[in-house]
Amino acid sequence: MSSTEVRVMKSIAVAASLLLLAAQSHAAVIEIPLPALLGSYQNTARSATIVLPAQPSVIYGASLRVSGSTVLGQLDCFGEPPGIQPQPMDLWGEMHDGSGRYWFVSDHSAMQAGGAFTWTQPFEKTPASTTWAFLMDGVGDITLNGFDPYTWCNVMSSVSGGITEAVFIIDAEFPVAVEQSTWGKIKALYR
Repeated sequence: MSSTEVRVMKSIAVAASLLLLAAQSHAAVIEIPLPALLGSYQNTARSATIVLPAQPSVIYGASLRVSGSTVLGQLDCFGEPPGIQPQPMDLWGEMHDGSGRYWFVSDHSAMQAGGAFTWTQPFEKTPASTTWAFLMDGVGDITLNGFDPYTWCNVMSSVSGGITEAVFIIDAEFPVAVEQSTWGKIKALYR
């Protein structure tokens, strides 16, 4: 084999190795249903364990999609404003990343009118030092809370509702299984 052929073979081998390394992970948006969060909510909190299909190498973000319906509660705010006032459900999801740090998601505007709703919102971190470290092993916990909002008014009837869909949506890079290649296998490809 001439020195030119050897250099070509080495160049091909390096290029093939780089392609294999680049293909070892890929970005994906994956939806994970959370059936443990489904059911009736009236001053209720439910938790579920999220199990990812593999351990991610990088997490870019996550969202929660929730569908269901609510019945507005009623408040008597002692004449300010006058009359009985409607009270929407306060529905939020949270995932904790250690002491005092968590990911939070909610969409209060979707809950204002009562009735059927669907919302999808990205998780936001509180405080800024919150990370996805708790989910890097591929397993994490989430809690969905449905409560009467805090008020100084007299609660005449509590809010209630039911969740019919809860889906965790993650945007992450997951490893891809690749076959180990040897120099001999790569050379054999070009014979």
